[in-house]
Amino acid sequence: MVYKWTRLSDKLHLELKDVEKTVYQNRKLKTDKEKESFLNPPDPRQLTLENIGLKKDQIEQAIERIKKAKKDKEKVIIYTDYDVDGVCGGTILWEALHDMGLTVMPYVPDRQSEGYGLSTIGIDNLQKTFDPSLIITIDNGISAARQIDYAKEKGIETIVLDHHTQSQKLQAITIHTTEVCATSIAWFFVRELEKNKNKTAKNLDLAALATVADCIGLTGVNRSIVKYGLQSLKNTNRLGLNALIKVAGINKENIGVFELGFILGPRINAMGRIANALDSLRLLCTKDPQRAQNLASILTKTNRTRQSLTEDSLVLALSQYDPSSKNKIIIISGPFNQGVIGLIAGKLVERYHKPAIVIS
Repeated sequence: MVYKWTRLSDKLHLELKDVEKTVYQNRKLKTDKEKESFLNPPDPRQLTLENIGLKKDQIEQAIERIKKAKKDKEKVIIYTDYDVDGVCGGTILWEALHDMGLTVMPYVPDRQSEGYGLSTIGIDNLQKTFDPSLIITIDNGISAARQIDYAKEKGIETIVLDHHTQSQKLQAITIHTTEVCATSIAWFFVRELEKNKNKTAKNLDLAALATVADCIGLTGVNRSIVKYGLQSLKNTNRLGLNALIKVAGINKENIGVFELGFILGPRINAMGRIANALDSLRLLCTKDPQRAQNLASILTKTNRTRQSLTEDSLVLALSQYDPSSKNKIIIISGPFNQGVIGLIAGKLVERYHKPAIVIS
């Protein structure tokens, strides 16, 4: 019996080795250092700016500009994207600057009237409402050269925190890397701003949520952020997150990447898809327990509406497509809500295994 068990154990060991090898290959992990980091990710608090491709001089320029804004009592706007990454990153930045004593307001553009990212319409609206002299973009702005120039003509300077691909030089202080999501950039930036390198895991919960919701590959730094961010999330005191977890029926002790990507993330995203994502940001920032519960309920109801809208829109999209078509790409247009066309396209890809474009 001992002999047979030893053979079975050896077989299982070999099969596990095969699985391990495949995992490494799929994730393009070649060196022993890369493999060790995958199995035992380092604590993000021990990582440097260089580890995620951020330049120290960019960070220092941004910090000096923010200190000037505080000294001169300037009005500052945090201009976020309307998805999970933009909202979480905006939360981190707004809280940090607010705690420093700056006059700072978050601004989430309206998808329908202002479109994606920094826009001339958005800048005009900001100037009428807040009259800022500094805009800090998060999860957008890296491709907004024309809009940044427009803002500068109006006397508004810009700091850009973004992880999308840069194609043009900007007249702005630019904090940019494609290695992590925008919320993680905000986390590292605030760590430098507060000179708090190794003291706390504050806001790693938001960085983990954004990393998963933005579909960032979980290797390297991102694996570290999610591993330790999940630990932080299980112990979070953030009222809005706790209220959302409760309303969603999640066991906080067992929370993992599935809950981030398929339960919490969609509820936060739903506001930006068919309403206004400012309520998602309010949820994450609120210090009022009752307001946290109310906002969590609003996000959940809005997500149900979004699900229904997506299902109805998918039926319409399917009715317009001929599965026997020889075309190598699916292109469909119709009276779709702009906020769900990406979801419809994704479902068409899953069903027909072809690239899909859905136009509103």
